[in-house]
Amino acid sequence: MPETETETKNLLILTVGTGTAGKYSNLAEGLRRTVELLHPRRFWLVPSLSEDSQIMADLVSEGFKNFAALSPEARYRAIADPDNLEVCRETLRAAIAAARKELRPSERLLINPTSGTKQMTAAATLAALDENIGDIVFTVGERADGVVKTGTERIMPFDASAYFRERDFKTASELFASGGFYAAARILEPHKTVLLHAQATALMCHHWQRFDYEKAAGHASRFDEQLRRAFAARARAVKEGKPDAGVLADILSWAKFAFDRQDYDESVRLSYKAIEYAAKCRLAEKFNLFPEASGFYEPEKVYALHCDFEAQFEAFARPKLVLGQQNLMIILETLGDEPGTSWLGNRKSTACARTRNENTHSIRPIGEAEAQAILARVSSAVNAIFTLPSLFIPGRLPAEAIHQ
Repeated sequence: MPETETETKNLLILTVGTGTAGKYSNLAEGLRRTVELLHPRRFWLVPSLSEDSQIMADLVSEGFKNFAALSPEARYRAIADPDNLEVCRETLRAAIAAARKELRPSERLLINPTSGTKQMTAAATLAALDENIGDIVFTVGERADGVVKTGTERIMPFDASAYFRERDFKTASELFASGGFYAAARILEPHKTVLLHAQATALMCHHWQRFDYEKAAGHASRFDEQLRRAFAARARAVKEGKPDAGVLADILSWAKFAFDRQDYDESVRLSYKAIEYAAKCRLAEKFNLFPEASGFYEPEKVYALHCDFEAQFEAFARPKLVLGQQNLMIILETLGDEPGTSWLGNRKSTACARTRNENTHSIRPIGEAEAQAILARVSSAVNAIFTLPSLFIPGRLPAEAIHQ
């Protein structure tokens, strides 16, 4: 009874055909030599249901203690129709799923699709790639009459990492372009060493979109110092509670980003967030009124503006003030701010804006025309008052090193 060489921490699945006759070739001996070269802890054979293929599998498995039968009743997971690519593929996927249950920590599952019909070989390769099996090996050697000469067999591995990298990058790119930044980063996780720039870009945009500037800066530092500095400056402003033109620019940029991807409700939500934040920027820039780091305003500083606004808050009897969109606009209007009054302080416009904003809390979805009108009005008004810095929001993932 043959013994394999020193056992390795591998499992192996081999397809088994009937063999092509050759003066110097013997399929059974060639496959047995394959097992000896790979010396797995356990291996399975996948022949077809044909009698010749079953006999060939018996010859290959005979005497190997590490051969794993499918069950006492059926030694092999046989392919019913070896000429049908889909039948072959599904059978091989089932074989892979079963073998995976036998894997131990640090073990690898190898697929050798060398033997069998062309459909069996193609199906085994496809099944391995479907199941993210990167260890595909072929039995090669000196050839005579179109087949490998017995006794010259050697193992030729196929590194599927480039295939997986290209496939996952394509999927991640589609998700990224549609705004699925976190999903794109998750898909790129297995390739983060090679595709560091791409994954860092996806994670940066994920946190940037959430206005988590500290984390965005951390990821930007891996590939773009200018972006890192810009995010770090925004992070400091947010932490200190200081309204920042860069943050305002981001809010409008992400509102446009949402609109371009037909997320009209999100676009409207961010448009009105921009109105409120712009009012805070205006109060800080023109009247030196800043909120605390917590976001609250000190009543004394608001009252010091002499805007006859004290009565609005006497009933609250709170030590700190929360100034929302409407109250910010009232203050600007009362102070007679121009040009702030023209768009932020107008009561009629405010009422209209708040009425429209209520739609974001209802079941009725925001339509394209409505979202476009709101975004255009807000963007025009903000840009008429502020000179906003511009940061490039990437439209696609960087494709460096995919083919390494």
